[in-house]
Amino acid sequence: MNVENRGVPTLLTRILLRKRGAFLLAVVYLVLAGAYIWVSGHAVKAISGQDAALLHRLEILKGWVFVLLTAVALYAILRMVVRATGKERQVSEELLRVHERLKLLVEANPHFFFYTQDREGNVTYVSPSVEAITGRPVSEWLKHTHWWTTDNPINEEARRKTRKHLAGEFDGKPILVEILHPSGRRVLLEAFEAPLHGPRGFEGIQGVAHDVTTRRRGELLQQFFVRVTQAVGEAESVEALLAQVHRELRVLLPAENFYVALWDGIGPVVRFPYFADQKDAPPAPGPPGRGLTEYVIRTGKPLLLGPEEDSQLVAAGEVELIGSPAVSWMGAPLQVAGKTLGCMVVQSYDPNVRYFPEDLEVLSLAAREVAQVLHRFELQQQLAETAAKFQTLVDLSPDAILIHQDGVIKFANRAAARLWGAKDPADLVGRPALDLVAPSFRETVKERVRRSLESGQMAPPLVEEFLRVDGTTFRGEASATPITFQGRPAIEVVIRDVSEREKTEALLREAQKMEAIGALAGGIAHDFNNLLQAFSALLFSLKGKLAGASVGQELQTLEGLVQRGASLARQLLLFARREISRREALDLNELVKQMEELLRRLLPANISLELKLAADPVVVEADPNQLNQVLLNLVVNAKDAMPEGGKLELRVEQRGDEALLAVSDNGCGIPEDVLPRIFEPFFSTKGPEKGTGLGLAVVHGIVTQHGGRVEVTSTVGRGSTFTVVLPTASAPLAPQTKVISGSVPPVGSGQRVLVVEDEEAARQTLADVLQALGYQVVAVGSAEEAGKLPADPAFDVLLTDFLLPGASGAQLAAGLVERWPNLKVIVMSGYAEDQAFKEQVSRGQVHFLQKPFTMEKLARVLAAALADQKS
Repeated sequence: MNVENRGVPTLLTRILLRKRGAFLLAVVYLVLAGAYIWVSGHAVKAISGQDAALLHRLEILKGWVFVLLTAVALYAILRMVVRATGKERQVSEELLRVHERLKLLVEANPHFFFYTQDREGNVTYVSPSVEAITGRPVSEWLKHTHWWTTDNPINEEARRKTRKHLAGEFDGKPILVEILHPSGRRVLLEAFEAPLHGPRGFEGIQGVAHDVTTRRRGELLQQFFVRVTQAVGEAESVEALLAQVHRELRVLLPAENFYVALWDGIGPVVRFPYFADQKDAPPAPGPPGRGLTEYVIRTGKPLLLGPEEDSQLVAAGEVELIGSPAVSWMGAPLQVAGKTLGCMVVQSYDPNVRYFPEDLEVLSLAAREVAQVLHRFELQQQLAETAAKFQTLVDLSPDAILIHQDGVIKFANRAAARLWGAKDPADLVGRPALDLVAPSFRETVKERVRRSLESGQMAPPLVEEFLRVDGTTFRGEASATPITFQGRPAIEVVIRDVSEREKTEALLREAQKMEAIGALAGGIAHDFNNLLQAFSALLFSLKGKLAGASVGQELQTLEGLVQRGASLARQLLLFARREISRREALDLNELVKQMEELLRRLLPANISLELKLAADPVVVEADPNQLNQVLLNLVVNAKDAMPEGGKLELRVEQRGDEALLAVSDNGCGIPEDVLPRIFEPFFSTKGPEKGTGLGLAVVHGIVTQHGGRVEVTSTVGRGSTFTVVLPTASAPLAPQTKVISGSVPPVGSGQRVLVVEDEEAARQTLADVLQALGYQVVAVGSAEEAGKLPADPAFDVLLTDFLLPGASGAQLAAGLVERWPNLKVIVMSGYAEDQAFKEQVSRGQVHFLQKPFTMEKLARVLAAALADQKS
């Protein structure tokens, strides 16, 4: 049969099988029959004409032909119907066989179950394997419109998708839903759903689901590991980290009640950094007890318990139950490298929520990761603390610290910013390193960096010159060390500003030079005083021998010259600061008057000096020589402030119980930022050629030692005033005894005097003078000779030079006083450095004669010493 012949019965069959197909065939039949009758009737009339018999025969033939055609058509139609019905039966049978096979496949598969739901969500069919997977029989499923879902957050998404599917909206993606097994176990299902169509169109949902609990837990565990690891870098505290662990663990397990206990294994305390529980409050830190938590920590093994197992452990004496009883309890140790850090616990109070061995396995795996995370977090915190301490040390370092890599600054501390004059360390980062080095030192620095990187050794400290941001330079001592910075070789440079150090060293060298000059001046003054002392003694002898002669005027002139020489020697000692400190009541008015002539010689012609003294004596108890130095230093300082000339005023006044000595100038003044530092040793704004930076420091030291203070007022461009404020003396100024030239000095009455002087001329003249004054004199040249003298007869007075060969006069006096307890001691010296001796003079234990001295003064001091002996 060709395609066309096959097409007709197929078409008729399709028509017959269609709804109202028979009616359509009847209509077609009537149309065709009517057409046949009409056409045949006209044909018969045309053929027969008026012949009635022929017409009758033709009508009969027409009828039989009509009957024949009808029979043939009916036969063909019935045959096609029969054949079509047979094929339909075959198809139906085949469909039935396929249905049976599919039903067998669906209902016999233990890994999947199939289901259908109507548009209201009622389960209309579910395959029997559902009971093996979910633990609930088909009958229960057909009675409910809902599934037995848990509180897992993923179920909310499943419900949302189901609502969309029931509305006929499908996206082809699977649904994850967690249901509760009758045993309490949680089962995670993955379902694929499609629309269910029927005669009335969309009629509901058809789906297939299978158990993915094991697979999904593996995936969730991986996600748990990743997210908990990420939390290490995000959490600010252990509590925040464990809160994130709790959130992630609830995706794996029913973990509404969760806590972590930590114990370092050494300390006596178990603490609970995270504790979330529906019934119990967080326990306070305390010593390890015998609860379930400590049992897991003690044994180092995971534990799964219900009420029955709890009772068994309690009965065995292994644990004590603490807190509210749980329906199911599960704990896993937190271990790192075999050491137990603590325990991670979940527990349930809900009878419908129980834990199973597979849950314990999941908790154990999670605990293993959490232990590592906690360990890393602790190390990270320690590292952060160390880094913070290091950063603090770096920021507080007085030395500049730079790290440069590939010639570019990568790090700078605050000291570096200050040293280079940058507002912030970040202003230095990114700059070429050589831009911070003075051009003349750049090649040296490049070579040092190259050698250090090649050798891996630190470049030793070297003083280099650097360039500040504003273009000025400074000198710094730099050491360079090769390091690894951000995984690549770099150089760490530590720079110490040596500008102040070099300035201080220069000032120290200047001070040492001045000290050497002072020592030289002191030595010259000592020798000069010895010579003057010899002259003074000779003059005294000559005056006695030539009394009434015409050379009296010449002798007085020589005495004046000796006094001028002595004044010069005192000035040298003042410069060398070798004077003996002897405090006495003195009038500041008189002190200024005595210094006036010296000060006027010191000042240039373009600076005028004006004195404003108090009307009454202003008495203080002080060392006159030291106050002279204070006044001298302040005047010199004022002079230097007026290089173009000006006016200098000295003012003395008394204010209550305070004495004031003020030195004012109208010079350049002192800037406000310099004022706080003017009394610092070695601080000077004059330059090394003009000052040592010690003048005002000495002033401050002397005035402070006298119980006073120095007040400073200054205006830039208008001048400064330094006011020395001292406490007034408690006793009035002692009346000064004026020595009248030519008066008779006190004489002795045969007292024995031991003279020890290493200068022969001075020794001899002193011996002659003392004998002339009525004393018995023994004169020797050294302490050794004095020590060999016999004990009897005893000496009344020891007159000794301070500087002697082999021993000092103070040491000699101490030894001789032991031999002769009533011995009075008078020490002569041009200067003395021994502090103990200075203190003895200050306390009046030893009489002191400053060389050169007059013979009248010697006579008076001898008389005073012997008077002390009598008293």
